[in-house]
Amino acid sequence: IIFDNVGTFEVTMYTEWDDAKNPTSPSFKMTASGDFVKGYRTVAADPSVIPLGSIVYIPFFSSSPNKGFFVVEDTGSSIRGNKIDVYTHDFNIASSFKEDLLVYVVKRP
Repeated sequence: IIFDNVGTFEVTMYTEWDDAKNPTSPSFKMTASGDFVKGYRTVAADPSVIPLGSIVYIPFFSSSPNKGFFVVEDTGSSIRGNKIDVYTHDFNIASSFKEDLLVYVVKRP
């Protein structure tokens, strides 16, 4: 695996309730890429910085079930520049998490 250090990002967390979609809507929990959000997988990033579909590694989360690997599947109106929003089901964690963390993009040989 080849890692490209893309720098330090402001990392926050979000839940399915943060986009103000109606829970009865077919697009509820749907990401900008058309997939549905998944814990320990989905992150939102600025596509001009890290394109949709990219795999990122955030060492801070290396002890999580995903071992720190995520897929950029979403964007967000406040996710611009060096910001990443990690999806979680836990509203309490999402509302209080904010860290400046090192982020790598996984490159395919």
